[in-house]
Amino acid sequence: MPESLYRRARVQLQYLSFIVAAIATLLYVFTSFRDLEETRGKSLNAMVQMDRAIQRLDAQKKDLEMANQRNEALIRQLQDLSAKNAGGGLNQSQITTLAENLSSAQAQLSSLKSSVDLLNQAIGSSPDKVIALPLLKQQMDDFKALTQRDVDSVRSEMARNYDLNKWLIGLILAAVLGTVVNNTLQARAPKAERQQRESE
Repeated sequence: MPESLYRRARVQLQYLSFIVAAIATLLYVFTSFRDLEETRGKSLNAMVQMDRAIQRLDAQKKDLEMANQRNEALIRQLQDLSAKNAGGGLNQSQITTLAENLSSAQAQLSSLKSSVDLLNQAIGSSPDKVIALPLLKQQMDDFKALTQRDVDSVRSEMARNYDLNKWLIGLILAAVLGTVVNNTLQARAPKAERQQRESE
């Protein structure tokens, strides 16, 4: 009787160890995926913010170039008008229109300058940081490629773990099945011996 309790306890212990191994494997896979998703989300968020900042800077540079071109055109008009004024052919309405255009261009230029100044303060006042932006973008691209390689590595590791778990589960099931068959055969053997003794 104590031997059969021992066998039952051993089988139950095998079941329990199988369940614990399965739970541990599931927890490992779940935490790995969660950490991977958090890392991927942080890197994508940083890349999106960097791309937006670069796009804003490019748009402001274009606006600044357009404002400079308008100012150059107004300066040329002013030089042409001053040359005409020397000849005595300058009109008061032309001077008023030119002054209004020049003041609106000056307002646009000052608003663009304040925007660029704010962006420069965000980047930093040193030229090294301005140069570092393309380098930072390159580093972000490299980080993205590295993260993708890590994701691929984790996937292949998970596939290997899955295969290993299949083998382990198969071996555990074979051991449990062997134990059950062994216990069944051993339980029948004493009954057969008793029946032989009783029949003698």
